[in-house]
Amino acid sequence: MTYVLTLSVAGSVPAGSYNLQLTAISGTLTRTANLTLTVTPAPDFAIFLNPTSLSIPQGSSGNTLLTIVPQGGFTGTVSISLVESARRRLPSPHERERYGPPESVPHHQRGQQRVHWHLQPQGQGPIREHR
Repeated sequence: MTYVLTLSVAGSVPAGSYNLQLTAISGTLTRTANLTLTVTPAPDFAIFLNPTSLSIPQGSSGNTLLTIVPQGGFTGTVSISLVESARRRLPSPHERERYGPPESVPHHQRGQQRVHWHLQPQGQGPIREHR
């Protein structure tokens, strides 16, 4: 008889190699088989900005290079947001429309509407823009 033995690895198990031993018992008979299990890192990605600091005069623009590095076979979609150090997201276009004119914008969001950003692969046109 042939069986499929399915192993599930918890996300908390560190990546690395593990030597396992399967034991089968029937009455007084005992049999063992060895299995090497290699736990690989879960798919992930890293991000880097260069430079990590910008000084932009009022009315001007500046650039930083965003690099997204897939790790562990990551092939997913990455969403990007821009956050103030106080953890308040810069408003997206639909949020500005919802808040209406500046006098109706909640106090913590005043002044943020003049910042916009776009994401552009090097050598190509913008793929995402927030004004």
